[in-house]
Amino acid sequence: MKEHKVSIKKKSSIVKAKPAAKRKIAEKVILKYIFNDGKIVVKSGNMMHVLWYRNIISIVINEKLSNTLRIHCVDRKDVIVKLPLKWFEKRLVYPDFIRTHVSCIANMFHAQYFERLKDKGFLYLTKDIKAEVSKEHFDEVEKSLNNGADIVDTDILDVGE
Repeated sequence: MKEHKVSIKKKSSIVKAKPAAKRKIAEKVILKYIFNDGKIVVKSGNMMHVLWYRNIISIVINEKLSNTLRIHCVDRKDVIVKLPLKWFEKRLVYPDFIRTHVSCIANMFHAQYFERLKDKGFLYLTKDIKAEVSKEHFDEVEKSLNNGADIVDTDILDVGE
């Protein structure tokens, strides 16, 4: 592919102009990684809780209380709501939020690492939250983790803290 070199003289300095095709690609890449932030307001009695999308770590079906969900948040205690998981799935969009299991939606902004086992896996998130990943969702989780990342295939010798 032939490289376009166009110069534009501006005052006393020369500025190299990027070809239109390269500018469009750069704009798409920049827009691709903007976190789609919004908020959900949960009304409970006379209280209204504002949950910003960026602060939601995961949403999991609550096994202790039937027909409820536990919302793990960065900046507050967990919030328990009586809504179906599908309601959140429609509002929280990919690639920021993905379904990892029939009972869980995870915010990939808070993903630390993914452990892939034979029949299931675990996605480790902020605040030591571990989301189960079913075999059907392995590819989706890996694709979301790799989105925009430089991949290095090597053994980690030490993780300093």
